Amino acid sequence: MIKEKETRVIEHYFEMGHYEKAVPSIEKLFEVNPLDPDAFYYMAVVHFSKNYYESARRMCEQALYNGFDTVQSYYLIGLTYEEEKKFKEAEEAYLSALALEPENGDILATYGYMMLKAGFEDKALQLLEEAKRVAPYGEKVNQLILQYYFAKSDQNQQLHFIQNVMESASSEIMNLVNLGLFHALKNEDKAAMEYFRQAFLLDPTNSDLLKILEEYDRLTHPLFFPQRLIKKAGGPAVIYSLFLVIAILFIFLKQYIVLLPFSAIYIVLCIYTWITPFFYKRFFYGKI
Repeated sequence: MIKEKETRVIEHYFEMGHYEKAVPSIEKLFEVNPLDPDAFYYMAVVHFSKNYYESARRMCEQALYNGFDTVQSYYLIGLTYEEEKKFKEAEEAYLSALALEPENGDILATYGYMMLKAGFEDKALQLLEEAKRVAPYGEKVNQLILQYYFAKSDQNQQLHFIQNVMESASSEIMNLVNLGLFHALKNEDKAAMEYFRQAFLLDPTNSDLLKILEEYDRLTHPLFFPQRLIKKAGGPAVIYSLFLVIAILFIFLKQYIVLLPFSAIYIVLCIYTWITPFFYKRFFYGKI
């Protein structure tokens, strides 16, 4: 009875991403049974969330030894190795999990995205496509495929897969975040910011959402209007090249009187775009 009650509490906090709040309930499971495999696994997840990868691995291995689900155990062990960039060890753990459950979309997608990080793009795409085949509406599957296309800078595919992620999202917050991403990909910053703001209001302790909001506030703030114009024109390199061409043209035509104010305007623009982030951070940053 106690275990069932505490397990519900733990899974509730895990679903919300508030892993630390689940610790008292996990400790109660240990009080009832010091060898409880579920308790070891839950504590492993908590340690993983705090970036304590080695201790998370030890906890998970103990959970596995005590009889916890083998596939989940190998999967978490693989995640700890991946975070440490020990890709060979992570691959071994993922393969051990897949040997037992070869059509697990989440593990296939995680393994595939890790292959991208390790530099094996063809292998990554093959695994991600297999994950998509076995779990076409899987939230994690679609999210990792989306991240793959972000990394590959393929915006058409990004737009396609963000729609899949929105359809498979399991929570209102995730739906709002995905809608924000959808508009961000279309460079609709104001709409994107509004969706991120709504998501943050539902989860005001989420530091990642706060960072996104602050970044979008910076992008849409009037102070950064020149930067937005420069971006639309093709970026600083294009503006600099254009300046050089015009300056050379003025010199060639011996229009020195025009060249002087033109150069001054360009220098002022460079200084303005350089100091604006510092000014923004001092007076506006964090005021969402």
